[in-house]
Amino acid sequence: MIFVRDGRRHYQITQVPKKEIGDKMKKLLGILFLVAAATVVYFGFVGWPSLDINLWSLIPVGLFLFFTLENLLKKDYKASLMCLIITFIIANAILDLLPISSGLIIGAGVLACIGIGYLFPDKDKKEDK
Repeated sequence: MIFVRDGRRHYQITQVPKKEIGDKMKKLLGILFLVAAATVVYFGFVGWPSLDINLWSLIPVGLFLFFTLENLLKKDYKASLMCLIITFIIANAILDLLPISSGLIIGAGVLACIGIGYLFPDKDKKEDK
């Protein structure tokens, strides 16, 4: 919020436009592409390491991480947590990070979403009361 003084020396509060959220996302996306370009140039000189995983299967993981960051910037914590849970389920299935079943991750995710729902209630529900 920004405090603006008018000619009568009164202050009024103005909201920051939602356009700035889109500008932040564009800047973040631009930085990610610059880092990707630097990585390609670096590995062009050094050579690609031999990985025992299929890189194409990591594309959904990257997409859901992007959605997680996007929802965090919008301060939608429940959606961000759900995207992070989906990311972890896919990454765990591909890379075998932890010896945990997907059902256990889903159950813990549902409980975490309920907990975040109580800690950070939606703004629409507050205004209705």
